[in-house]
Amino acid sequence: MAVDGEVKLFQRGESFLYKEMGAEAAEIFAWFTGRDTPLRPLACYRLGESLYLLGKYDAALKAFREGEQRWPAYMAFNPATTFYFADSIARMGNLADGRKMLARLIAQLAEKTYAPLLLDRLADILARNGRDKEAVAIFGTIAEGFPETEAAYHALLKLADRRLFSVSADTYQPLAEQYRSIHRAAGAVSLRDDANFKAALIESLYGQAGKALAAVIQYEKQYPQGTFVTIAHSMRQELLLRVYLEMYRAKNYPGLVDLAQQNRDYLARCFSDEMFIHRLAEAFSHLQKPAGKVELFNHLAERDWTEGAAPFIYGQIVDTSMAMGNLAMADLTAANFLRRFPNHSDYRHMLEHRGEIAFLKKNLPGVVAELSWLTKPKEKAAQLNSYYYLGKALTAQKDYKRGERVLGQYVDGLSQSKASSTFAGDAYFTLGTARRGMGDHRGAMAAYVAGLEVAGGGMKEQFLFAMGELELQMKNYGEAKGHWNRILKEGTDPVWRRMAEQGLGDLQWKEKMETLTR
Repeated sequence: MAVDGEVKLFQRGESFLYKEMGAEAAEIFAWFTGRDTPLRPLACYRLGESLYLLGKYDAALKAFREGEQRWPAYMAFNPATTFYFADSIARMGNLADGRKMLARLIAQLAEKTYAPLLLDRLADILARNGRDKEAVAIFGTIAEGFPETEAAYHALLKLADRRLFSVSADTYQPLAEQYRSIHRAAGAVSLRDDANFKAALIESLYGQAGKALAAVIQYEKQYPQGTFVTIAHSMRQELLLRVYLEMYRAKNYPGLVDLAQQNRDYLARCFSDEMFIHRLAEAFSHLQKPAGKVELFNHLAERDWTEGAAPFIYGQIVDTSMAMGNLAMADLTAANFLRRFPNHSDYRHMLEHRGEIAFLKKNLPGVVAELSWLTKPKEKAAQLNSYYYLGKALTAQKDYKRGERVLGQYVDGLSQSKASSTFAGDAYFTLGTARRGMGDHRGAMAAYVAGLEVAGGGMKEQFLFAMGELELQMKNYGEAKGHWNRILKEGTDPVWRRMAEQGLGDLQWKEKMETLTR
């Protein structure tokens, strides 16, 4: 008599077998077959089933034969075990004996529900051994003789499979509907899984790409652990490439954006087209959905299958985030680019982005850290404003020599390109500051004069006051008076007017003192 511990262990093995965990089940049942226990005969059959599940048909056959020797009557109680036994015989090259075993069992169970299932299994064995005509005849008999049974649905599925590659784009729809009908009617999950997948497969082979894609996605949703789910994933990727191309040719930008967003983990094949990511960016721009683009592109940037497109993706995230004012996102993305692509041609360009971001954050040391390479010979900025950011930061750190040189490059660039810039006035003013710090008074005055010509009204008084200070420093009192008097005459800012008045008063006192000391 089996003890409680043995029974519990045996039940654990049967649980593994039920879950199709063949290796775990075989280990437990093999333990029983090597011991003198009442459970040994049944363990032989269960070991055979476990080994059959693992595809080890020779070993399974040996286990079944031992079970048959120890408990021959068991096979009448469990037709499924008899099928595995018979199929193992057939797979080991003895089709005749395997067929006889099943035929004998079918005859014994002719009045029971097992008979059509075993007939169905027999047809499978015959088909696998090249006896297709016999198999088709049996499948037809089952479908007609045992309608609305699981065996009949399986038989109908097998008959439908034989037509799968003989239809065309003009004739496939009835077959697709047959698969869908089997899926709706069958009870067994494995049959429903199979039929649903075949319906999606035939759509992908012969139907429209969009309809096929919807069918594959529906299959994945219904059977996330299905037998064919790995194949379905590959099909989905292939179909996405076809659907994307169709949508882009039609300039269906909303559809393209939705397609990418809803299938973002399945776009690997789309990335085989180098233009895909550029066209997707075009679609987002056309629809004016910057936040959606940043969100999706962030998801795509780190995927293995976007490696070649990642520099462009990062660039799009940075540019779009900057335009949205999301400096934190832009800075983080630029840093990721620099980490991943230190030898990329856009490396310097991304440094310029980080320099601009640091400037906008008023982090002037950060600007110097990102852009100081621009002070080296033969280095050239892609963005003219980078010279302004760096020159401004260097001058603030009293690095007047390098600040003056970089700001000079900026104002020269503006002059040569005849471009206008909101930074122009401040650039000339800071250039003057740098030159004054170097002791170059004439150069500073030239910067102020040039800046006065391009500066907006808000900076006019600032330039005039600085020019007056510089003239005073050079003891050109008449010129200093002229600049400050001009502020009083033309200026509107009360702060600068008051400072000009104070400057004139100080100058008047200075002149008076010089007269008294002569």
